[in-house]
Amino acid sequence: MKKLFFPILAVVALSNLCLQCNRWEEVQPPPEADLGDTVEIGMQQSVFIQPGDFRLTLDSVLDDSRCPLDVICVWEGRADVRMVFALDQTTVTDTLGVGGQGAPWAPDSMSVLGYNIKLIDILPYPDHSGVVIPQNDYKVKVVVTQ
Repeated sequence: MKKLFFPILAVVALSNLCLQCNRWEEVQPPPEADLGDTVEIGMQQSVFIQPGDFRLTLDSVLDDSRCPLDVICVWEGRADVRMVFALDQTTVTDTLGVGGQGAPWAPDSMSVLGYNIKLIDILPYPDHSGVVIPQNDYKVKVVVTQ
């Protein structure tokens, strides 16, 4: 019986290890979109704009003071996001925002690395006052043109 115990234990352990290996997912390249498409990007996700391999990544939400839907506000509030733009070996980090216009707030559009980026929306929109939206729940909608 002792002679069979260790080989059986080894087979069970190796089988379990192989099952764990199958659970690991392959790393997928970022999705692609065409110039002029409205693109939705999740937190810490990227999208490549074709042609040209221009990459956009939503890095973080810096501020979200937009007026929740269950409140009547004097001012609409605003939200700002940090985006990372990359082309070839050049990377640029900058801020885009929605709500409130002009200085001192971040713009809703900019030109970077030869591309024009327009921030359409930051999602989700706050529903209830006092509820903090987790960073990982945020997404942006952008349009990229040249």
